Amino acid sequence: TNLETAQEKFTDALVKHLEIAQTGLAFRPVKFQNLSAARGTTDFSGLFFGFSFFLILSATILIGLLFRLGIERRASQVGLLTSIGYTSGQVRNLFLLEGGIVVLVGGLLGVAAAVGYAELMVYLLKTLWVGAIGTRFLDVYIQPVSLLAGFGISVLITLGTVWWALRQLKKPSTRDLLSGVVETADTPEKLAQRGKLAWKTSLICGGLSLVILIAALLGLIPASEAFMGISWAVVAFFIVGMAMLTASLSFLAWLLGSDHGFAVKGSGLMGTTRLGLRNAARNRMRSVLTVGLIASATFVIVAVAAGHRNPAVESPDKDSGNGGFSLVAESSTPINYNLNTPVGRKRIGLTVTTDQPDAKQKQEALDAIQEIVSFRVKPGENASCLNIYQTQLPTILGAPQTMIDRGG
Repeated sequence: TNLETAQEKFTDALVKHLEIAQTGLAFRPVKFQNLSAARGTTDFSGLFFGFSFFLILSATILIGLLFRLGIERRASQVGLLTSIGYTSGQVRNLFLLEGGIVVLVGGLLGVAAAVGYAELMVYLLKTLWVGAIGTRFLDVYIQPVSLLAGFGISVLITLGTVWWALRQLKKPSTRDLLSGVVETADTPEKLAQRGKLAWKTSLICGGLSLVILIAALLGLIPASEAFMGISWAVVAFFIVGMAMLTASLSFLAWLLGSDHGFAVKGSGLMGTTRLGLRNAARNRMRSVLTVGLIASATFVIVAVAAGHRNPAVESPDKDSGNGGFSLVAESSTPINYNLNTPVGRKRIGLTVTTDQPDAKQKQEALDAIQEIVSFRVKPGENASCLNIYQTQLPTILGAPQTMIDRGG
């Protein structure tokens, strides 16, 4: 009928010209917002990789040391194989196959242990450590691609370390191997060449770390983000750490290579030190790798401990985390009075009467409060570390003029 036709035209026209916002309705992409919030506020993968790099380096050095030690203990077995017709290449391939089996089994066990460790950490975060994240809605998300990538990289790095440790098998003769000798003495020309290379490496890496350190002290390192949520200051920190580690190890290699031929002189601490250097120079590579292993682990421990701060021992300075305030309080209802005046404090009951217990101590505590700064609050989402999701509508604080004049 004409009435139904008119109703349909009216409905279509109304929907076409009526703005949804005017009716108080709004469409929100809930799923998209949830996915965006689940990405978190900061990607810490780069930071974790930076710290884990030194742990990976330590583990790689340890594997190399253990495998080289195993080869030295089996030198006579290697000599027996070469004496019955095995070539150096065949012996290296045999040991590489043996090490590869161990690496594959260890990699599989490591992947299983990593998944179990992640499950344990998440369980503790949801139970005993729930106060650190403020939520129990946390589960382990495992991607097979990540497990395969981690397994493959670990196997490649470990096999490369094993191959590097097996390079020394081509140097000694069969007679030396049967006698238990794995490494042969280098010529003076080769020792001098290695010493020059180690000295140059130490100077270059030491100079690079010194330049970056001076730039950081002068404030030349930008405070902006470098990549993946990591600031330039953090990048400079790891570059300086790696450069200083390389410089120190290179200097130690040069020192051991230049001092091992000297006679042990002196007595007391000096004589003991020279004797220790001479013994360390007997197997310079092993000594340098051992020092590098300890240095890498020490760097991680010191770096993590340096970032830990105890608020209980810090003074409330303006540039500190508490902004110079000794007390922070939040009220459930708005306070429309000036709390820096006796009248304002009295209106909200912030006074002490003589009939209260410990009235004198309470009055002294109130008198010690020099200034109270009140902020207006617009409620929103929690933007602190307790919120593991990305904040969409954070809580907004309105600073008064006194706070602005104070400079923050």
